[in-house]
Amino acid sequence: MRRALPAAAATARLSDEAYNVIKRAIVACELEPGSEVTEAQLCERFGAGKASVRAALVMLAGDGLVRPVARRGYVIAPVTLKDAHDVFDVRSILEPAAARAAVGRVDLSLLRELDAVIRARRGKAGRDARQATLEANRAFHQAIVEACGNIRLARMLGKVLEETERLLHFGSRLKGGAANSVQEHQDLIEAFATGDADAAEAAARRHIDDGRALILDALLSSPGLMTYQIPLGAEARRRRG
Repeated sequence: MRRALPAAAATARLSDEAYNVIKRAIVACELEPGSEVTEAQLCERFGAGKASVRAALVMLAGDGLVRPVARRGYVIAPVTLKDAHDVFDVRSILEPAAARAAVGRVDLSLLRELDAVIRARRGKAGRDARQATLEANRAFHQAIVEACGNIRLARMLGKVLEETERLLHFGSRLKGGAANSVQEHQDLIEAFATGDADAAEAAARRHIDDGRALILDALLSSPGLMTYQIPLGAEARRRRG
């Protein structure tokens, strides 16, 4: 006979479940960046109780994914050019070093399996294909950073990779397909297979630079740029001509 969870534990579990499902919807841009939502709307959409949704929103606000608006509800964090630059700046500083440290430690069979998933879905249309591609892409990079041997670095990069996935969802939706740099994944796998730390670091850096360029191109080429609440700075204005 199954024993019921204590009330506090059951409440915490439901709050965690609500947090995970709402967070997933934000990362996948199913909840529109910059849009307003209420507790009641989220309860109805995700079939969750008011208390668990409220607790989830507090956690999501702590993550910077939502912002409370007095007497109106919450705003889903918008996607901005500064977000893209900040995320890729952090990755360019930390991730090549993590790739170098992961040489001789990373699970090559896992990387090849995830790369195969990405290749199989490359160019396929539809939300499900995009979701599977980008989740596999994040898992690919997560496997590398977790193999670097530095728990704090892996934790920091894990959050940044999640933010990258949100940018990629947003950018791929604007461009009509999920962009991914398959060749650079192959370069990383080859570097790890041969134990070449310099090549692993260089491949990671190229991949990050190319990812930044793809996202900025998607954001800056969108006719709905202002609709998506992406502020134009001096650099953005120059690139738009």
